[in-house]
Parts: sequence; structure tokens; C-alpha cells
Amino acid sequence: MFHFRKMLGRALLIAGVSSLLAVAVNATRPTPVMWIAQADYEIFEDCDETTESADSIDIAEILKHPDWYMIVDSRDPEPFEEWHLEGAYSLPYDPLFSVDEETIDALRSEAGDRSIVVVGEGDIARLLADDLLSEGLSWVQFIRPEEDWRKLTAPEAD
Repeated sequence: MFHFRKMLGRALLIAGVSSLLAVAVNATRPTPVMWIAQADYEIFEDCDETTESADSIDIAEILKHPDWYMIVDSRDPEPFEEWHLEGAYSLPYDPLFSVDEETIDALRSEAGDRSIVVVGEGDIARLLADDLLSEGLSWVQFIRPEEDWRKLTAPEAD
């Protein structure tokens, strides 16, 4: 029991001396570290929310006039490389990050006067379409997750 008290006493002495030394060094600094924050501290910066909401479009409408639309595939590169719609533009999308200005300019140039239709898995197509609208592209639509956008392949010749 005696050894435990002796060891505890030494540990407290070391901690106390170290604390006093830290306070003394901080006090001599030109700009001391603040003990209490002067303002509220935010641990994260909120992501920009899109300000626009894209409309969905039916596959049948696209199949009537395929030349009127540019398909943007929001899937990751690997699934896109395995299979994609002919002529589709690959734009892997992560909802945590906005599409950069260079990509927006490339899409605008590539689309020309065609409407952009975003396809992809789950809700990602809608989120990307909303983001593209918010970044200034017009005529952006998406195919709803419950529709099978893979049906947009060219019809078989009879």
C-alpha cells in the first residue's frame, strides 16, 4: 500500500509541475493559446445545397426523339466501362461535392442545343441533375430510379 501512495504522489507531482510549466511557457508567448474560445467553433462547414430541382422525363419521350437529348451517366468509371449507352457522357458523381466549373463548361459545349438527361443508380441521377441545374445548365432532366434507363439502347432493326 505504501508503494502505491508513493507512486501516486510522484505522478501527481510530475503532472502538477508539467501543468505549471505549460502555463508559464504559454504566458511568455507573443500570442498565447486561448484557454477558452472567443467565439463559437464550427466543426464542419455545411455543403452548398442545390437551389434548383430537375424534372424527370419518361423513357418513351426520349425514344421518340433521341437526337434531342444528351445522356449523362452518373455511375462510377468501372460500371461505366463495363457497359454504357452509346454516346453517353461519363460524369461520376459524389453528392458531397459540386461539379466543377470546367466540367460544367465541357457539358455545355458537348450538349449544344440538346437537353441533358442524367441516368444512374438510385437517387444519384436526380441529385446530379439538380446540381447541374443549380450550376447554370438549363434543360436538365433525369430518369426516375424506378424506371430502367438501360432501355434507352437503340431499337433492334426489324
